Amino acid sequence: MKINVLNIGSFYISGVSADVQTDERGEPANIRITSYGISRSEGITEGYVNAKEKFKHAVNEALRKMQADQDYRPENFYICLTGAYIKGKEQAVQRAWSSEMHYITPEDIEKIMESSRSISISPDYEVISVHPNQFRIDESSSTKRPLKLKGRKLEMKSYVVYGESSKIDNIKTALMELKILPSGVFYQPIAAGYAVLTQNDFDYGLSVLVDIGHSTTDVAIWKSGELVHASSIPIAGLHITKDIMIALNLKNFDTAERLKLTQGTARDDLVAEDDFINVTGLKSGKTVEIPRRVLARIIYARLYEIFYHVNNILSGYRASDSIPVSVVLVGGSTGIEGIEKLAHEVLNASVSIGEIQGFSNIPPDLEWPSFASTLGTVKLIIENHLITGKMENLPSKNSGESKFKKLFKKFKKTVSEEF
Repeated sequence: MKINVLNIGSFYISGVSADVQTDERGEPANIRITSYGISRSEGITEGYVNAKEKFKHAVNEALRKMQADQDYRPENFYICLTGAYIKGKEQAVQRAWSSEMHYITPEDIEKIMESSRSISISPDYEVISVHPNQFRIDESSSTKRPLKLKGRKLEMKSYVVYGESSKIDNIKTALMELKILPSGVFYQPIAAGYAVLTQNDFDYGLSVLVDIGHSTTDVAIWKSGELVHASSIPIAGLHITKDIMIALNLKNFDTAERLKLTQGTARDDLVAEDDFINVTGLKSGKTVEIPRRVLARIIYARLYEIFYHVNNILSGYRASDSIPVSVVLVGGSTGIEGIEKLAHEVLNASVSIGEIQGFSNIPPDLEWPSFASTLGTVKLIIENHLITGKMENLPSKNSGESKFKKLFKKFKKTVSEEF
């Protein structure tokens, strides 16, 4: 099975192609990246297109790099987006049959997922994805995979993601002009969670994914295995860099960005009092020496604001202080020294930097937390296919060997009949 993903961020646009092989049970046995392409984002801010031709050029550049690794250019892509214009809400639907018992088929699951799209939202918005949380058959206990089980009634609890139609249409139109056919649309913080969270993370307590990107900080929350929240905060790494640029009177953005990533810390108590740094690129043309703690205080103020907003979101899902909360950070700003300690103090939770897992090969360029949502989209699609039964018809990891054995047996039988 081949999966193509195009992740549209405000700093990077990244595309990957992945091959998925299954075992004898139809479970994914090997996920391998076969090609990838990365370009700097242009013409898109906070998840919406503001310069169409620049945006198309950036996407085309990422696809051109992908094509260099394989013989053809993919056309069908799953798209991953971010932006404060994307929202979500929980939904519960059911599907009943006659009094006779009924084996649940892939068609039944597709129909109940389609029913989840019929939610009450503004006419200016459209549903972009449905994420099943749990199924219940008749009065039995809940299950994640109801396929081939028997019952008279199927219920599903899900988390439905929807976004502002005009902004989504602008992205889709630009992509279709590049002959890219969107196979589906997903939301970045949810996808990123699948790249760095384990099954135990999903199932135990509150698991929080915080993606501090370029122009938005995305948050997704799972409670006891169920996705309960996903949203974007319009403050992120871009704003930290602008603060540095203004406070130090620097000429350009790139100088401030480099200073943030090479000399920046999230707390001034991590820096010695006599630690000074030389700052070049000032508007005055001079080079000045400043205490590194000054830079730390600029970064601290904005990071504290980001985690303050995350904590406000999180507080609505903390039923009590006893519920375990684990926070995983991804995104380009996670390289700032001391960011875990600051997040722990503001959020009062266990905090770690996310590590991408579950792939047999990850190109070095994609190992960074910035690309968690790109690779996580691949795993999210696989999870959806497992629920709907689409993985069952795929060739297994050893299918090539089995096919050879069958051909050999046929050849052997033919020879025996002839002689």
